[in-house]
Amino acid sequence: MKRIIGLLLPLLVFISCTAYAGNDRLQRRASRFAETESKRVICNPDSYEEMDIQVDSAFVSCFNDPVILAEAAKIVELQRGGRPLSSSLQSRVERHKETIKARISTLNEGEFFGWEIRNRFRSKNNIGHMDISEHIIIADKSFGNTLFIADFCGEDVGSYCDLVECIDGIVAQMEFKAAVNRVYRDVGKAASDAFDKISVGAEAAAKVVKKEGKVIYKEVKERGSEIVKDISSGVEDFVERVSEEK
Repeated sequence: MKRIIGLLLPLLVFISCTAYAGNDRLQRRASRFAETESKRVICNPDSYEEMDIQVDSAFVSCFNDPVILAEAAKIVELQRGGRPLSSSLQSRVERHKETIKARISTLNEGEFFGWEIRNRFRSKNNIGHMDISEHIIIADKSFGNTLFIADFCGEDVGSYCDLVECIDGIVAQMEFKAAVNRVYRDVGKAASDAFDKISVGAEAAAKVVKKEGKVIYKEVKERGSEIVKDISSGVEDFVERVSEEK
């Protein structure tokens, strides 16, 4: 047993050191890449001072897809200031939303496609004062290109947090519409089942109506009561599910 442990220990140490070294190299590459990209968009590039870098794998989702983020940025810009939109501008907003919805339906969610970098740094603003800023940068797998860059949650309209809020609203609309469609299908099925019960009851009643009128009336009344319950239950389910899934 001691011999086995003696043989395995160096291997475990090697694996740990290799993993640490790999992560350290990743951090350095992300740091260099973030510095270069951030300097492209800040007021005084020479004043750039890195404070913290966080890098993580980027997996496809509607919240980091460059096409969706670009469309969301256009929507946020059109809605800047919360002013009422003209019919023309509202039409443009709706077109951008439809582009986002179409794109979401084609995403291969969960697939690794690059790196998400959170870059926190100091730099001089346009009046010469040092400010702390934070960028989110989405890079490709090789750190060769920037797929997206923006302030993370800055005060200016159009930060990454603004875009996520916009996208989240569109996703909620899609989910709500899907939920309503499911409920309508359920109610339709309940109504169809109820109609089938009426048909069966009516057919049975027709066969004996001449001899057993009172019995038939009672049977139809009971069937009708069941049908009302089925439809009422379907409507109640519809209201409950829409309320929950909205």
